Amino acid sequence: MTLYIAQTKYIMLTERVNNALWLKGMIGELDIMQDCVTIHFDNQSVIHLVYRQIYYKRAKHIIIILYFVRDIIEAREVRIKKIDSEENSTHVFTKSLSKLRFKLWLK
Repeated sequence: MTLYIAQTKYIMLTERVNNALWLKGMIGELDIMQDCVTIHFDNQSVIHLVYRQIYYKRAKHIIIILYFVRDIIEAREVRIKKIDSEENSTHVFTKSLSKLRFKLWLK
């Protein structure tokens, strides 16, 4: 199950990288230059998979996508930064929240 979750999260990260590149291109057409886009991601294992140049036997089925994201990161167009799940604002829309956390996000 863990491998499936890592694969799913990695595909999500790839989609975010694609969207960031598209938005960067759109902003560039407006003559606004952006050096590097920071993507906040809450899965530490996927971040390690992206930044470390190690061959993972269990991750060989996602290796082509892995090289795409690594190339984008090496070109310094995008960087991935770890964000805690508690601070991830997208969880407000996708996860159930306790009353306390809901009140914190309202502020």
